[in-house]
Amino acid sequence: MAAFSGIYTLGYVFLAFLGLGPEPKGGTPVFVPPIFTWPLVLFGIFLLRGVNNLRNRIIFFLTFFVHYVITAMFVPRFAKGFVKSWSEIWQMDAGFIIFTTFWYVSGQVIIWISFFFEKRKPRIEAE
Repeated sequence: MAAFSGIYTLGYVFLAFLGLGPEPKGGTPVFVPPIFTWPLVLFGIFLLRGVNNLRNRIIFFLTFFVHYVITAMFVPRFAKGFVKSWSEIWQMDAGFIIFTTFWYVSGQVIIWISFFFEKRKPRIEAE
C-alpha cells in the first residue's frame, strides 16, 4: 500500500495544483480542500493493516468521516471566491474536471475495497 499511497498522493496533489494554474486547465481551487486533510487519508491507509481490530476500525471510519466532512464544507467555499457558478468551472475544462474527480474517487474506492478485504482476513491472535 505504500506505493499506492505515494502515487495516489503525488497524482492528486499535482492535479489539484495544476487546477490552480492559468486557463484552460486551471483557474479554480476546488480540488485543493482535500489536500488540507490528506494526512488523515495517509493515516487511514496506514491503519489498513490492523482493521481487524475494532479500535482501528473505528479510528479508520472516523478518520475518513472527518476528511469527507471537511472536504465537503470547503469545496463550495473555495469555489465561491473564484468562480461565479459550478457551470463556469465545468466550462473551463470538463475533461480535466472529470479526470481529477475520477482520480480522487477511484483512489477512495481502492482504499475502501482494501479496507473490506483486510477486515475479512482471519485474525491472528498472539499466543
